[in-house]
Amino acid sequence: MLFEMILMKFNAYELTNVAPILGPICFSLFFLFVVLICMNMFITIISDSFRIVRRGTLHNVESFELSYEQFREKYSNPFEHFPDKIDQLLNAINRVSVIYK
Repeated sequence: MLFEMILMKFNAYELTNVAPILGPICFSLFFLFVVLICMNMFITIISDSFRIVRRGTLHNVESFELSYEQFREKYSNPFEHFPDKIDQLLNAINRVSVIYK
């Protein structure tokens, strides 16, 4: 029944029929307890993940700088290659137009 309470698939009238005062009190305490445990687990997971990421940023700085430099070398200035790309485009259009003539 406790697992059904967590999933919100239970009959609340059974609790009040068995014990009109103690049933709702036990339900409230159980639900509060479950919420506190779930929140504690959530906060623990978030803080552990944050700690791991924070520790790993010192090692990732070098790899980030390396990949950034490689990116800059490959895509340094697109305007330098623009005339070549236009020539390639015009050649491709000429080939297609010759095929369909």
